[in-house]
Amino acid sequence: MIPDISVLFVCVNYNSYRQLDNFLLSILTAYNKYVGHSESKLTIKVVVADNSAEYSQVCTDTFPFPVVQYQTKANAGYLGGVTRARAALGLDFSEWNFSVISNVDVNVSADFFSNLAGHVGNNGVGCIAPAIISRQTHSDRNPKLLVRTPKRNLQIMKFLFSFPVLYKLKTKISSGKMRGSGDTERDIYAAHGSFMIFTDAFARFLNSFEFPSFLFCEEIYFAEHLAQAGLHTRYVPSIVISDMDHQSTGKMKFSSYCRMNKDSIRMIMKNYYR
Repeated sequence: MIPDISVLFVCVNYNSYRQLDNFLLSILTAYNKYVGHSESKLTIKVVVADNSAEYSQVCTDTFPFPVVQYQTKANAGYLGGVTRARAALGLDFSEWNFSVISNVDVNVSADFFSNLAGHVGNNGVGCIAPAIISRQTHSDRNPKLLVRTPKRNLQIMKFLFSFPVLYKLKTKISSGKMRGSGDTERDIYAAHGSFMIFTDAFARFLNSFEFPSFLFCEEIYFAEHLAQAGLHTRYVPSIVISDMDHQSTGKMKFSSYCRMNKDSIRMIMKNYYR
């Protein structure tokens, strides 16, 4: 028998209201399919941490589950938006079987909840990495990192981000190298940051963390703290997310994108690669 499940979504929006509407509708579609075909109870809540410069109220009355839009009133960054919403709304991640931290330029598949339900009480798993299929390249963004990134690789990336022209050249050279989908379920080092599913085993950390950077490198950050908690990340390709590819970060100036990546890599190296 499939157990009752509860899922908290905390998504971060930055001037992407069309994508946010589509994301909420995809959750609604998956919710309706699950409750219409399953005898187990599904409880969900969606929190929108809204970093938008031009705030727009989302219509939430039509949803059969709570949708709470919290205005950060300043662009707090990706995980900064999450922690501000957590503090303002008194979120307790331990109350939920699963907690999703995500962007809004993604959609869940219609069978999202039914595939997720099979992983309730998954011993030792602190994070589930779903298949995140790019609509542009049709490749899977997971597994993000199979193993821990060597320090030398981080040093190289920090160097490239110090010179945006070099980094742009590197991305052009590697743009044709796409990761395929349909991989087998297995343990990996880190999940892609655009859509991360955390289990209640990691709730204590989620209830107290403060990410020390504005953007980027959240994958390594969470992977390191999962390891410290004796937990691991499980890649589960049967759980499928579609990704519309950098709708928020794509609006950034390229120089800012490189600078923030470099700053976050420096933070990771300082805190976890001594």
